[in-house]
Amino acid sequence: MRKIVSLLLVLAVVLTAAPLAAFAELPAEIPFSISAGKVEDYIVGGYSYTIYGDPEAKTADLYTVSATPGAESEVFTFTEDRIAYGYDAAGQYVCSCAPTADGNYENGGQTGALTAEIKLQADGKFPTYLVVQTPYTSDWKSDTLYAVKFLQEDSASEADPQGGFTYGTLMENIAAAYAEYDNAWACVSLSAYGAKVPAKTTGSDVSKALAAIASNASEEEVKTALAALADFDVEGAFAEYTAPYVLLAYDAYPSYELKGVKSDRDALAAKIIEVLVNFENPYYSADLVGMLTPALQKYYVAEKYSANLGISEENYNKVKKAVDDAFAWLSKNQLADGGWDNNYGGIGVSNTESTAMAIIAFSAYGIDAGSDERFVKNGKSAIDAMLSFALKDASGFGHDNASVGDGFATEQAFRALVAYARFKQSGKSFNLYVDAKDCKEAIAAPEMNVVREPEFSDIGAEAWYGSSAIKAARYGLFKGYKSEGDALYEFRGLEGMTREMFVTVLSNLDKALGREKAEVASSGFSDVVAGAWYEGPVNWAYAEGLSAGMGDRFGVGEKLTREQMAVFVYSYAKKLGVAGADVDYGKLNEFKDVEYVSSYAREALAWLTAEELISGRGGNIIAARADSNRAEVAAFMVKCYTYFLDKLM
Repeated sequence: MRKIVSLLLVLAVVLTAAPLAAFAELPAEIPFSISAGKVEDYIVGGYSYTIYGDPEAKTADLYTVSATPGAESEVFTFTEDRIAYGYDAAGQYVCSCAPTADGNYENGGQTGALTAEIKLQADGKFPTYLVVQTPYTSDWKSDTLYAVKFLQEDSASEADPQGGFTYGTLMENIAAAYAEYDNAWACVSLSAYGAKVPAKTTGSDVSKALAAIASNASEEEVKTALAALADFDVEGAFAEYTAPYVLLAYDAYPSYELKGVKSDRDALAAKIIEVLVNFENPYYSADLVGMLTPALQKYYVAEKYSANLGISEENYNKVKKAVDDAFAWLSKNQLADGGWDNNYGGIGVSNTESTAMAIIAFSAYGIDAGSDERFVKNGKSAIDAMLSFALKDASGFGHDNASVGDGFATEQAFRALVAYARFKQSGKSFNLYVDAKDCKEAIAAPEMNVVREPEFSDIGAEAWYGSSAIKAARYGLFKGYKSEGDALYEFRGLEGMTREMFVTVLSNLDKALGREKAEVASSGFSDVVAGAWYEGPVNWAYAEGLSAGMGDRFGVGEKLTREQMAVFVYSYAKKLGVAGADVDYGKLNEFKDVEYVSSYAREALAWLTAEELISGRGGNIIAARADSNRAEVAAFMVKCYTYFLDKLM
């Protein structure tokens, strides 16, 4: 392993906006020269960083350099031996300081070198910052001397990463990619889409039977495919995952005579109902509701019982309640971004597959997944949630993100896209598995643009808080920054969090949990400007008893410390009734700096650490009085959201 790894564990440089930074004239002697660029500015204390194990921020001077347009590298020459490391805007180390003949680190910074060559990264830019340090001593100590920031033109971006294509384009692209794809499930969707499908398909027996029916295969081929289902046993292990599709296959081809089958329609319906009425089982999920309920649609819509339905009157009488309760379960378990998770895999993280299966079920019952108030949370519908995972190039979907394509997610999302489009086109229920065979006309896509999950230009691939930032934005807790004329959004994770920013996030969390907000009177704080973006959240926090302010002031513009954040959230938890009367101080007392926790915050931090909602910084310190930043708050509030959601369900 290269020594550079060890060094990065010793020194963690974190870029922030130093509050005491001030512009100054360029020094008479600049401690470096560059091959082509130009030194533009100098800021005293303009660079801030922390070292693991030490919560106190340190500062160094910051030089700003304009990069030379078209240059592939910049060579820095130092007056003394120096180490030079590259960092991106989020404070993440980037291996962009290629070694020279003087250097001795592979693909990293240089130590004991008089020069450092800074090369372009994969995105065609130099690293945002260059951190210059003294060479390491024998016991691996080094001092940060100063930092250099590169000014460089952003590459042009014609498409807003939050959208850029339509529902129809997305559906068309996937359909085109599936034109020669023989997967049976994809072929069912292609038939419903109105496209030609391959003559032979691959997959399970039940998926091939459904594909044969959907594509209007010959009677002999359909009967052969259905005959393969005769041995299916509803009493077998995990039978609930196949039973609905067997029943759907029989109902999609009603002329097929069920002779000599282990599980007839009534047995299949009984199994499905049995699972639905016991749906508080922790292993059940939105995926399973989406599989089971379409199979009962035929019986749900039948106005009265008839033996021709093929199931017993006893089971017929159970269908409506089973389906209604299942949809109520979906409404209860829908997340703030409008989607669903797989339940047993961790609450609070929605994904494409679970959300898609729910949309397919809604379409089968004539429920609008884009507007039905039962399935809109925090202003986000099930359709919004699923489309947020569409890939940037409109070629498919990711599992729980819009960055990495996933085959299963794309296939199931395509089913949902088609089912919802058919429902919207006709205004009537569309049960994809049964109705696909009747789709002869071209499909009409709903007129909507795809709004994908939040994407931030300043979060590197390895940023520790990247996932939390996206979830925080997805759940409506945070919003990114967008400069005028800039197509990219910034999260600014290392920017300090102010008190008014935090109560805004807390107010957004309250909304995401579905709590009703009453009109609140003015808090009366002298520093709250009428009509300001934070006025409503500050008034709400005051009315809820979460903040009494600081005398006649709220503290607008003041940095939020970690212990202040803890008190806000603990007060909110007590308001919700999820914080118990007895607080365990055990975990809090394990921190080396617990003696520095303010008396007013001890109980709050004890509860939060006991519930594992907040952890310390490196070196077993809680850093209670340290300022918080947007990255920390995002990770913390995502944890709080999932915790409160679980407690309130």
